[in-house]
Amino acid sequence: LVDYLRREPPALVVVSATLKGPLDRWAMGSFSEDLAENSPVPTLVVHDPAPFESWEWTKQRLRVLAALDLHQDSVGTLRWIHTLGRGGPYEVIACHIDWHPIPSHLAPMAAAERQQMLERDLRKQVRDHLGCDVAQAHVISSTTETASALAEAAQRFKADLIVMGAHQRHGLSRLFHGSVSRALLHHTSTNVVNRKSTRLNSSHTDISRM
Repeated sequence: LVDYLRREPPALVVVSATLKGPLDRWAMGSFSEDLAENSPVPTLVVHDPAPFESWEWTKQRLRVLAALDLHQDSVGTLRWIHTLGRGGPYEVIACHIDWHPIPSHLAPMAAAERQQMLERDLRKQVRDHLGCDVAQAHVISSTTETASALAEAAQRFKADLIVMGAHQRHGLSRLFHGSVSRALLHHTSTNVVNRKSTRLNSSHTDISRM
């Protein structure tokens, strides 16, 4: 399937989340996770179709959690969300996980200043690439796995969809660094879009016409 997608790239791949036992997942992974990680185009893994079924005809706002890393990869993620928004009303919740492998030893005032600086950068990035301010911008300091922190954020903010870049590491790089996007699919029951970070031009495709 991935070979076919490289030959005939669509605007978006939609796949149902598959539930497997822990031993199967450890040994082989799941089809949806493997596809999302290796697809050359954005891939939507659907856990709950209800938000999409009622999105347009009820004019209900789709709550989109934008998982942003405050670097170049976030530009493509925000452009993709902007294109998604042509399909109906939506609300962006900008989120950045400020990950530390050990607890931060910053003084409370320094930690607060860092929080404010990162939130300011987060809001500016959204404003620059979506053309509007967001009602919610959250920088979450965490020592836990990034995927787990994102899953908790999506649940806390009642997001319908998580959109994130997929770095698509391979070989030894995958072994040592893991894949946040793949791990997120283990931790969340929220719908997830993995968008390949190196394919920024894919974010310009108008998926609202599909």
